[in-house]
Amino acid sequence: MKVFIVTQDEPFFLAEAIDYLLRTTPDGIAVVGAYVLEASPFGGKKSFARKVLDTIRIFGFRFFLFYAWRFAWNRLFGVKVADVFAKYGVATKTRITDINAAQSLEYLRSLAPDVIVSLASNQIFRDELLALPSCGCLNLHTGKLPKYRGLMPLFWAMCNGESEVGVTVFLMDKGIDTGPILRQETFPLADFSMHELIRITKIIGMRLVNLSLADLRDGTHTLMPNDNAQATVVRFPTRADTRRFSSIGKRFF
Repeated sequence: MKVFIVTQDEPFFLAEAIDYLLRTTPDGIAVVGAYVLEASPFGGKKSFARKVLDTIRIFGFRFFLFYAWRFAWNRLFGVKVADVFAKYGVATKTRITDINAAQSLEYLRSLAPDVIVSLASNQIFRDELLALPSCGCLNLHTGKLPKYRGLMPLFWAMCNGESEVGVTVFLMDKGIDTGPILRQETFPLADFSMHELIRITKIIGMRLVNLSLADLRDGTHTLMPNDNAQATVVRFPTRADTRRFSSIGKRFF
């Protein structure tokens, strides 16, 4: 079974997680290519200065310094996502401005993937792309569906005092996090910081992606409902939300 991955050049967690994914890919599954999109933290259409100001305004100066230092360190000395794909001999394209453009779709058709996997992709999959792979498009969501559809589900699970967080792999459709669920696992929230939880759930998620791919390969997959009646859609937090997060003893790092 041939798999194509769409991800982004995120400098904090994805390189380690994708290395785990490729290192543990099941037999009979070949990752034939990848698109590594430009990273777009806190809004892809904003200027760099606007992103900095918004980050400080919403999350505070200490949060900004923590991630700015790690961003600079990773860019200078860390392993990039594209480097991980190169390590495993996966043909990788970068600087893809539109994954739904005719040229992008033509390249994908030339590889004839059975499955396209979205790993923190920051571009929307349109109808033609969704219909391209024979077995569908998978998305990894580090939140428990259907309750936590949308942005930053780990933040909201922590902010809402949940005792556990979820990780979900689902088949993509036209909606946002609305497709049928292939695999889901919950994990005790305990006293982890959000930074720690992101790292843990990314690894759990990659394991679930591989299990889902093996299910599709073997024809043993089952689809669990992603019930709209039980769904909530979470948004990007405000400054008031992050203050409440801290006031109940939750930590970003």
